[in-house]
Amino acid sequence: MKRSLLVLMTVAIATLSAMAQPALKTAMAGVDDAMHLALVNETGTAVQYVIRNGDGGWTPWQNLCQVIGPKRDIKKIAIANVNGNVHLVMIAENRVWHTIRKAATGKWDGWGDVYGASGNLNNVSDISVAGMPNGDLHIVALAEGIVWHTIRKETGWDHWGNVYGQTGPISNPTAVSASSMPNGDLHIAAIAGGRVWHTIRKETGWDHWGDVFGQTGPVQNLQMVSTASNERGDLYILVMAGPSPMYAVRGQSGWTRWADINGKAGSVPEPISSAALCYGNGQFQYTIVAGRNVYHCLNRPDGSWQNWGNLGIAGRF
Repeated sequence: MKRSLLVLMTVAIATLSAMAQPALKTAMAGVDDAMHLALVNETGTAVQYVIRNGDGGWTPWQNLCQVIGPKRDIKKIAIANVNGNVHLVMIAENRVWHTIRKAATGKWDGWGDVYGASGNLNNVSDISVAGMPNGDLHIVALAEGIVWHTIRKETGWDHWGNVYGQTGPISNPTAVSASSMPNGDLHIAAIAGGRVWHTIRKETGWDHWGDVFGQTGPVQNLQMVSTASNERGDLYILVMAGPSPMYAVRGQSGWTRWADINGKAGSVPEPISSAALCYGNGQFQYTIVAGRNVYHCLNRPDGSWQNWGNLGIAGRF
């Protein structure tokens, strides 16, 4: 497997707090030239899974709660690529669960209780995962106003560590996302106090939180954050700012300003409740949930955009 493909990302997504009804939740990861997509239904009882292959074709949907085993009260979900294997982590039944889809067979392991290996956290509200070039899986969780971090290594799981002990605190965080880089750095973005914050875990330690708005300019009414990176080490940050999915890039020469994806990929008829992005096969891919529909688009290597396409999940939940 090409080294650049080890950078492919994961995302866990928060639904908009302003929505009156529970909404579908989505997560994505790039694996080789494919995109893997997971959806959690409004009642938190089903996880639908599909793969977009490199040729643009889609596999049939499968419900992982039927394939692996049932789970209730699923709050959030995240997926990541680790050496071609897909690692899925979710908050359900007041615990954090983990499973792996093996690349060699396409089969899923059973649900594993992360707390049994890493210790307990109380009231986890958001979660994200990132697969590292060395084969480690990093999990970042938000629990009771604190950002926590653990690693699944070949030798086992670390205990949860309080990120604030290394980075300093941020006030009232509501969402978090993690991405890996080709050099093994872990980037974390968080929403706290109506702003986007960013830190890096390097081999030498953690950076302090930096205010992204100081570089990108502000956006209003933040609801969620999602991140992904490419083989050059560019970090893409996606947020929902009111009704609009907005993204900014931390590249080699600094940060870009925020841009509205709807201005590039068209618009959809329903209000958007969540969004996600991932990187693979030289392009960034995005999904949004709008009403009971899920839409997908591409930002191609030449910079052009494919318009939103409806994935047609009607009747799937």
